[in-house]
Amino acid sequence: MSNLVWYNNLDQALIDAAENRHPVLLQFIRENCAGCAKMDHPVFSDAATITMLAEQFVLLRQNILTDRAVRSRYAALWTPSFYFLNTDGKLLWFSEGPLDAADFRTVCALGRSRYLLHKGRYEEVIDLIDARLAARENDPRGPQLIFARGMAYYLRFGDKDAFHAAMEEIVERYPHSPEARMWPW
Repeated sequence: MSNLVWYNNLDQALIDAAENRHPVLLQFIRENCAGCAKMDHPVFSDAATITMLAEQFVLLRQNILTDRAVRSRYAALWTPSFYFLNTDGKLLWFSEGPLDAADFRTVCALGRSRYLLHKGRYEEVIDLIDARLAARENDPRGPQLIFARGMAYYLRFGDKDAFHAAMEEIVERYPHSPEARMWPW
């Protein structure tokens, strides 16, 4: 297991998040969770993942069975699951189920992009998504990444054509994705 520092108290994590201006990555776990164990060694011992987590998030783990107030607050049902929160605890995005290191880094990029979008840091979203797409060609979450980048472009530059181009890329590359089915034009 890595040397990552995980809070076990939501209030403490939110204080740290506000002070450091980082989103909270809340992981719900439980004892004897096969998916949680599956992630411990390959994901949370991966050097690139450790660096990314330490630099970009405040980390919080909660036991889904015993930390009932937090579980209820976010309507958590499954372990492992990953909830991305802003600095006042508002849920921005979540993902359920175990992931390999590459998938986990993509999920984190999507969670962080939601935080940055809400902060109006659109150019950072564009850079983050572009870096993730470059790092992992044919990412299974490619449509979500491209959609987030298209939103950031539109919000930053008011460039409707860039958003249309993002949606057309999704339709072309991922025609059966939910994001492709959102394209009304």
